[in-house]
Amino acid sequence: MRLSVIGCGYLGAVHAAAMASIGHEVVGIDINQRKIDALSKGDAPFFEPGLQEILTSGIASGKLRFTTDMSAAKGAKVHFIAVGTPQRRDGYAADLTSVHAAVDGLLPHLSDGDIVAGKSTVPVGTAADLATREELGRGESVAFLREMDEINMRRRNRAVQLVVDALGGSVFQKKVTVLGAAFKPHSDDIRDSPALDVAVRLHGLGASMTVTDPAAIENARRVHPQLTYVEDRDGALRDADAVIVVTEWDEYRRQLAPEYAASLTSGRVIVDGRNCLDAAAWRAAGWHYAGMGRP
Repeated sequence: MRLSVIGCGYLGAVHAAAMASIGHEVVGIDINQRKIDALSKGDAPFFEPGLQEILTSGIASGKLRFTTDMSAAKGAKVHFIAVGTPQRRDGYAADLTSVHAAVDGLLPHLSDGDIVAGKSTVPVGTAADLATREELGRGESVAFLREMDEINMRRRNRAVQLVVDALGGSVFQKKVTVLGAAFKPHSDDIRDSPALDVAVRLHGLGASMTVTDPAAIENARRVHPQLTYVEDRDGALRDADAVIVVTEWDEYRRQLAPEYAASLTSGRVIVDGRNCLDAAAWRAAGWHYAGMGRP
């Protein structure tokens, strides 16, 4: 089947390559010429396990191509909308500007019977709104988003406070190492990353912040150059007064023994921002362990 994917970021590029890998003919469309140029050459512009291989294979087979020309979507039977929907700067609602622009650009190239499928993260009622023309369910969805956003912010505040409390009420001139910069493991995506938010907040309180991550350091450095970045996990841990795990990479949750970590750090404070560590094992090794909502 012929498919189009509108938006070739972390969501769309992976979806396009994956669909091509199972035999569909796919065209990926994006307004960012640099991104399209990279993808067309088979270069994955971000880290995602396995993406490079299926991207290269799809292009070589002729099943996958990328363009900035929306008219290339004509003839596809299913069109996937995969553009970004960041939180609006003036409130809690999602910014649907790119979704509306994608649909408006696609409309002249649709044929009877075509299916438009939304993959972007959108509030409840968006699909009905697009079909009938931005308000069905808007009030309820915004209230839900507000509640979820407040929960997420409280968790970040709590992680910062746990570090402050464990270091005696102040982090001023203390060396704190953050394990993880990406918003999730196996990605270099730092958009709205809790790890970086926590690191920046602690930096603002006067802590000397060191951040490490297996894949996301370069992206993080471009956005938050005020932080110190160390690629090597052990190097980042060396002489730290406190350690906080905010992205649950296996390098931190499975492959870092508390006894070994203790041989590198100055302090024995670990804050588990993801509740992904074995609390008993870290405490048995002499660490002050603090988790989220854990005794």
